[in-house]
Amino acid sequence: MRRLSHSLRYLLLSGAFLYSVLSFCAPTRKERLYKTLDSLLVVQPQITKEKEDRINFVRESLKRPNLSDENRYQVYLRLFEEYLAFRFDSAYNCIHECIDIQLKTGDKQQLNYCQLRLSHILAVTGLFNKTRELLENIDVNHLNPNNLAEYYNAKQEFFLFQSEQAMHTPYFETYLDSAILYREKLLSLKNLDRYTDTFTRATFLGEKGDLQQAIQLLERYLPEEKDARHYSIITSTLAYLYGKNGNTDSQEEYLVLSAISDVKNAIRENNSLRELAALLMKQGKTDRAFRYLQASSEDATFYGTRLRNMQSGLLGPNIITAYNQLRDRSRYINWALLFAISLVALSLWISRIFRSRLIRRLKDADQQNKEVNEKLSQANAQLSTLNASLNTANDELAKLGRVKEEYIARLFEVGSTFICKADERNKKLNRLVRNHKIEELYKEIKDTDYLNQISESYLKQFDLAFLNICPNFVCEVNKLLSPDNQFEIRKDSLTTELRILALLRLGINNNQKMAEILNSSITTIYTYRSKIKARAINKDTFEADVAAI
Repeated sequence: MRRLSHSLRYLLLSGAFLYSVLSFCAPTRKERLYKTLDSLLVVQPQITKEKEDRINFVRESLKRPNLSDENRYQVYLRLFEEYLAFRFDSAYNCIHECIDIQLKTGDKQQLNYCQLRLSHILAVTGLFNKTRELLENIDVNHLNPNNLAEYYNAKQEFFLFQSEQAMHTPYFETYLDSAILYREKLLSLKNLDRYTDTFTRATFLGEKGDLQQAIQLLERYLPEEKDARHYSIITSTLAYLYGKNGNTDSQEEYLVLSAISDVKNAIRENNSLRELAALLMKQGKTDRAFRYLQASSEDATFYGTRLRNMQSGLLGPNIITAYNQLRDRSRYINWALLFAISLVALSLWISRIFRSRLIRRLKDADQQNKEVNEKLSQANAQLSTLNASLNTANDELAKLGRVKEEYIARLFEVGSTFICKADERNKKLNRLVRNHKIEELYKEIKDTDYLNQISESYLKQFDLAFLNICPNFVCEVNKLLSPDNQFEIRKDSLTTELRILALLRLGINNNQKMAEILNSSITTIYTYRSKIKARAINKDTFEADVAAI
């Protein structure tokens, strides 16, 4: 009996040890979620293609003969829902088709519903004056209960999007208070659907400071939600509430869950990836933060609204700070490697002297030949080891150089977004129209000095940064050109043609991307590339030769 007890104790202890080892080696839930998100980002083009195929299938319904107005309305409404979080311009066009049909049929309630859906699209893109005008023209007294709920929801969304744009300004609280007011009105209505009632109540409680109750309300409801868009919004809101509550672990987990849902369901109008990138940036995880910020910027560009592009652009200063930190770290590593290389060189020199002395001793004393040969072999082995260390150090230096170039390229791409946003700043002057200051509006629209100054400053910074990294770039390019087509060498500036070649050297060879970075048209980029190639000694391999400089 005692022997059985000892055996059982041994088995229990062994099982506990094995379980602890397996638990230590197994990936955590957060790691699994990140792995899922990274895998989905790799196949995002396929997900987008499937989404577009599904939309095209629905669109084929419009080609059926003798299609009634009601059927056309239903098809366009379905297309609008498909495009709503996918592509702004297509959603905008589809809801306008719905409005045109309802104007024709005269159904006032359906027309109100379509106009409320249009207000959401206008608010998302940042056209707040148009949104306000549209909502003010809707007669609230003639709305049915469902449309009244849609109206209050549209008003709170309108003020919420304005608060997002006014973040870190004195107007933020004003817009947020207005959004909370309309949430109260929405909650006062009866027969709200489960999602609208739960989400509105939770966000209302959260903004009023009852974070714990808001979190519990959404977490209880989350397993019931089957709609992909609603799931993304709820998890993103939970991340926001946990962030306000100081729980960054739960905030990060819900941001990843929301981002997974967005990517998996081709939702391009989103916040989660951008917020996740900002959180990772604060934690010092710059590599993953860069990748997620780039994906977020691509989503914003694909969806096509100013508001999301502007929000992605606001992370630019953080990117610059992270890059400077990475540069300082690289500089420290460079010095350390240089010191190591110096030690290796000194060791090689000492080894060579030692080897010479051994050879002299070998000539002077044949009797000690065996001992000298053994020492010589040891010295050769040390020399081989030191040579291997030197090669490894050189490889590390080369890798650091490539990393530096990669982050500079990414920084310039974000810089190009700033210039595009500066251009769009002129569009905000539409408030002058509301005040009937037409002549002043015309002068402001016609004046391009502001954009030209920003663009000129941006390109000057591009030239200085690139020539600092590649000071001999123009000389190397001239070696690839015929003698009568050489570029003039300047110390601190590049021509447009040289900037295009610089982008090729940084690995950017897409005409569209070059046009965005240099604030030029695709036709201009294509023309310059053709002209430069015509001046090359070897035209077929010219651009590859430039990329290899």
